[in-house]
Amino acid sequence: MASINDLSSTDTLAAGDLFPVWRVANSDTRKTSLYTLSNYVLDNVSSLSVIPTGATIGRTLPAWMSDVFNVKAGWGGDPAVGDGVTDDHDAINRAIVACNAAGGGVVFFPAGTYIVGNVSVGIEVLSNVFLVGVSRDVVTLKLKANIAGTAVVHFNGVSNVGLRGITVDGNRDNNPSGSHGIRTASCDDITIEDFRVKEAFAYGIGHQAGTLTRCFIRHGILSRIGGDGFDFKNRAFSTEPNDILTMDDIVVEEWALATSVDQQAAVDIRGPFNVSNIIVRNPGSDNCAGIRFRQDDLAINGNGPGGRYSNLVNFQINMGTATAGQGLYIAGQYVKATNGYVEGGQDGVICAEAAHFMGTGIVVKDCADDGFVFDSTSHDFVLTGCKVLDAGDTGFNVTSDRGKLIGCSADGCDEAFVAAATVANLEIDNMTMTNSVTRAGQIVAGATDVKIRGGVVENNLNILDAGTNTTIRDLSGYPTQSRGTASGTTDGSGDLTVTHGLITTPTRVLATTGGTTFMQAQVHTKGASTFKIRFLDAAGAALPATSATADWEASMTLFG
Repeated sequence: MASINDLSSTDTLAAGDLFPVWRVANSDTRKTSLYTLSNYVLDNVSSLSVIPTGATIGRTLPAWMSDVFNVKAGWGGDPAVGDGVTDDHDAINRAIVACNAAGGGVVFFPAGTYIVGNVSVGIEVLSNVFLVGVSRDVVTLKLKANIAGTAVVHFNGVSNVGLRGITVDGNRDNNPSGSHGIRTASCDDITIEDFRVKEAFAYGIGHQAGTLTRCFIRHGILSRIGGDGFDFKNRAFSTEPNDILTMDDIVVEEWALATSVDQQAAVDIRGPFNVSNIIVRNPGSDNCAGIRFRQDDLAINGNGPGGRYSNLVNFQINMGTATAGQGLYIAGQYVKATNGYVEGGQDGVICAEAAHFMGTGIVVKDCADDGFVFDSTSHDFVLTGCKVLDAGDTGFNVTSDRGKLIGCSADGCDEAFVAAATVANLEIDNMTMTNSVTRAGQIVAGATDVKIRGGVVENNLNILDAGTNTTIRDLSGYPTQSRGTASGTTDGSGDLTVTHGLITTPTRVLATTGGTTFMQAQVHTKGASTFKIRFLDAAGAALPATSATADWEASMTLFG
């Protein structure tokens, strides 16, 4: 639902004019914004009266929306200029104070570049105030030079606030001691949309203190950021739909430009967050992360409950040639990631302290080391329909218990999978393993109860199995039984060496002889590619340098 009620005074509106709108969606009457007659479009509009150009109308809105507070109106002092030179900090602050004193509303920015910042303080937004520009392409709030350790825009202890249609510029080159783009602290009900944040020395947008609830960030671009693009340390923990924070339709590019700070992330999250339709590309450092959901660290740094119960949907991460870059780093529990693409960097998806992770439809390509990594604490994970293409090392590197790989594939990796010595109860169902360089996979000594069911192994590639209670069943291209006839002249020990043609060392070999010359054939020295048959006479003595023939059958008892 959306409506434009009659406003409280007589006014004239023409095509392209800005007017305030009271937006109502799902009984949520908290959002306000400005629209032009040419671009006012909302979903589920039940009725909208079209006002002819030049028409005079009466108008009423809720009391706190009775007027728009234009920063160029002065509000008791000199108006803001927006020429990119004049210090507009005080003029903007007066508009915000007046807006708040009137009960709230919109502080409006016409086109221009507004210089802000006072000593160590940026623009402080008060409750019920929305900063709205004509467009992020023509409205910029730029931090003046040498303003240490502040944010361009600060939401501190406020509610029902927002920012729309504005570019926030941290002026990074002229603030070498630190600056941020947008900072929130102990906020409720905040909307940041249709924005751009650029040239921040530290983080682009961050929540750095207290709790944050009902936060909506959408339709934005972050670029040329010194540290994290987004840095959220939310101490609140709630899985209620109205409380979980939301981020949608976001691009982050060129972050981690401050070379003295390592392991910065384009998106760094603590506290439940729904993230969707996000693109991360062009990291500014060799040692950084794309999207990272943090572990719980309340007891360590007091920074929040971690990224538990967060959801990531429709994402693209390109780490380029970042030699130590980690595309998607999951350290929070019960995180879900769906429909994503990760390219480049050192590792594609890393799960560390990420129990109960669920990944669906994630493609990892061209990472230097591993596609997916699960450390020993990331138990009970499930990957469904995930792919790794051309990883320099392992497609799926698992060291945790009770994991499931369902319908996954690895192509062009050194090894499709590795089950480490710490693994127990790993299920690999219908995996496709193609074009592996060294082997299809490896089950390391100490691993127990690895079950491989269905799937495809190309070119009879080996699965090196030193585990306990391994099960391999219905795996196409993976021969588990062979038979043939060995014939020739025995060597000095009375042996014939036979190539069995299985993927790995057979667990059972039978050999039988015909006629009366030999009483028995004894199998020994079973290996990954051959075994030996020793021919004995009636007294049990070996028969060296003797023409001999025996039928044999070799099998791997790896079926469950």
